[in-house]
Amino acid sequence: MPSDALRLAAILGWTIFPTGGFTPQPGRETDGVRADTVTVDACSVAPMEQLRFVVTAGLGRAFPIRANREGTTVSLAEPNIVAATCPKLKVDLALTLREEAPRRSPSPTIAGSVRLALTLSTTAAFAVGAGKTGHSAAALADATLCVRRVDSLDLNLKGAPPWLTPAWLAARLGTDLVGRACFDVTSLVYVFLQRGGTLAPAR
Repeated sequence: MPSDALRLAAILGWTIFPTGGFTPQPGRETDGVRADTVTVDACSVAPMEQLRFVVTAGLGRAFPIRANREGTTVSLAEPNIVAATCPKLKVDLALTLREEAPRRSPSPTIAGSVRLALTLSTTAAFAVGAGKTGHSAAALADATLCVRRVDSLDLNLKGAPPWLTPAWLAARLGTDLVGRACFDVTSLVYVFLQRGGTLAPAR
């Protein structure tokens, strides 16, 4: 549950910037009480500058991502948000890419870049029972902003092996990021609800 400090901040109208992080989507901690969840467009609960702050911090911890195939190591790093748009929060991400093949001569390492488009959404969990009803600030257990889909990927890498294609990279990043790159936005959703906001399920 949000701390007393967060409740006070919400009442006083302070702006809270939660710390981003890269963890699998957490389990619902509701003290043994049944949880109800709702997934909403992140843009509906917080301003873009706050969402961008959370995503920048969280994706910074999600990388580097490395993959190995046929004696080759592919490393993706240095995520940089080029653009972020609403509604249905979408992020355009630039990454550096290094492909290392120790047995290749004369250049065992080649470098390139990737542009990646992601869709994210927020899921909030609410305690049900024990006097707690509805999607209210008092019933809020937690809220996470997660990568939901890899929309597109552009690869710029000269001399890449035949298997290292945009489709292969998109599938790999889908495994590593979708539903796993999740960032805590409980405080943002709490403030939104405390101020009278209503959560409308995403369509």
